[in-house]
Amino acid sequence: PAMSTRWGQRLDTDGPRNDAECTDDFELIDEVEWGPRRDEDGYDTDQELAPKPRRKAISDACGCLPPKEGMACIDESCVLYACREECRSNCEAGHICGNKRLQKKQFKDVEVFDAGVKGKGLRLSETTTPAIKGDNLCEYTGRAIREAALNRLFRRYQSDRRLFILALGDGIFIDARKKGGIARFINHSCEPNCKVERWNVKGIMRAAVVALRTIQPGEELCFDYQWERKKGRAPT
Repeated sequence: PAMSTRWGQRLDTDGPRNDAECTDDFELIDEVEWGPRRDEDGYDTDQELAPKPRRKAISDACGCLPPKEGMACIDESCVLYACREECRSNCEAGHICGNKRLQKKQFKDVEVFDAGVKGKGLRLSETTTPAIKGDNLCEYTGRAIREAALNRLFRRYQSDRRLFILALGDGIFIDARKKGGIARFINHSCEPNCKVERWNVKGIMRAAVVALRTIQPGEELCFDYQWERKKGRAPT
């Protein structure tokens, strides 16, 4: 089950998190929150949360074999990696398969910090090693919202100065305003050092924040929001 804490408490993941102060109405979660499916108790045709997709049955493996040294399935020579789909338990590379990063929560150590006029920001921990191009930095998590409920959400947040909504695909949006992971604190830049990639993990789409270049310890993370300003919406 997904673990959650109120903000200000440590998020118990594989790496340390410096969870600085935030608003009292924000809850930190490390997995996307989905709604009930049609055949489950609590389902409502007008529910805001998108029903959780069912896990896809295991299909053909990527065919990668264990190399003589190093990890397997870590670049586009792996057919699943090339399609942004993580390997499953039937991968012939076994324990040296490197294409299960979201499943194993294999992220770099990051921390929230005071970014001045921008408010809070997220940076690579000063005590970690540099991130290299292609590294998974963290995952963008929050509440999975149906597209049909999106305008309702915008009306609710109309007076907010910032939004924390990310398009996941297939009519689903991740809202991290009230509940979400620390990726919500990544600020915008026209010259970003990371980006969001959508990955298929056991049939469920997930959003990984990936380094675009080498990022040094203590360097702020930023990506291009590609936000389209519309009347009645927050400016960012």
